Amino acid sequence: MKTLKSIYTEAGAILAPDGIPLHFGNLLAEYQSALHDVIMLDRSHQGRVEITGKDRYEILNRISTNNIANMQLGDVMPTILTNANGRILERIIACDWKTDSLLLITGPGRGAGIANYLQKQIFFNDEARVVDISANTYQLTLHGPKTNTLISTISQPINDAIFHGEDISIDDKPVFTSLLKPFSTQHRMLICTREDAPNIWQAIVRAGQDYGLQPAGGLTYNTLRIRAGFPGTGRELSTDYIPLEVGLWDEVSFNKGCYTGQEIIARMESREQLAKTIVSVHLDDPIDSPAELYFNGKRVGTLTSSVTSPENECFGIGMIKTAVISTERVLSVGVEGNAQVRIGNLLGTQPHWVLEKSR
Repeated sequence: MKTLKSIYTEAGAILAPDGIPLHFGNLLAEYQSALHDVIMLDRSHQGRVEITGKDRYEILNRISTNNIANMQLGDVMPTILTNANGRILERIIACDWKTDSLLLITGPGRGAGIANYLQKQIFFNDEARVVDISANTYQLTLHGPKTNTLISTISQPINDAIFHGEDISIDDKPVFTSLLKPFSTQHRMLICTREDAPNIWQAIVRAGQDYGLQPAGGLTYNTLRIRAGFPGTGRELSTDYIPLEVGLWDEVSFNKGCYTGQEIIARMESREQLAKTIVSVHLDDPIDSPAELYFNGKRVGTLTSSVTSPENECFGIGMIKTAVISTERVLSVGVEGNAQVRIGNLLGTQPHWVLEKSR
């Protein structure tokens, strides 16, 4: 049986050192299909950690921002691990995917580290077991307006509600799937076993020919993320910021009680005023990130992510002092001000991927 690596290579993919495709030879086609049709990516370098035992909800609930305690089978819920100062350690997606276990999706390369972190949070009287299952599973994602239609044609009809997990079958292979926050339009995650992944990939590619599907790589993913203003691992999702500053208000419960970092985050929410917040920015020219941003000769923030799309659009994400934010305000890069940045969406106020404040 073919491996995914051989399938990718035959399709003309250029692979990163971890085996994840960077692109399939036509970045413009990938980008346009993501916006108008559908693309499929391998996101298996993201970590997948399983936690079992009757205390699995309680353990995650007391160390993360969202209200995990009331999850039920099929629920999918993003939540954030924070330190004692409320700073971001990791954003994870918790999936109640089996009757006896939670699946936790982490950022790229973070599976083992998060498994170790969770293990240290288990007290002597807790009944729980943590296992890093990243090596035994695969994670595919689809982006684009034709995503749900495509998947429905090769499996049973699927639920089109965001954060609703369900078991489906593709090419007679079991798959756990859910819609996640959109970068452009629909964003669907598929989790399967390592051995089933090649058959599932090929089945979707075959069916996707009728829907304009393009296999895509990490470069297109990064462009879509920054275009959407979505915080990324190691960029905006870092110990430099608290969840509210990066716009993840809907992934924080403000009435569930104590968790690690809760006091700091609650204080920031009660004041209704953040010192800095995430913004979407438009770049007049390509600018490498990170870069310091200035207004009237004073440093006011950081360009944390930037990208030039295949259509030569220059997108960025900035973390800016709220006191200087206004739509279309022009900032400069560096003291010399050799490049300009125009503030667009106030993402921390109401990005399109925020659903509502979590309660």
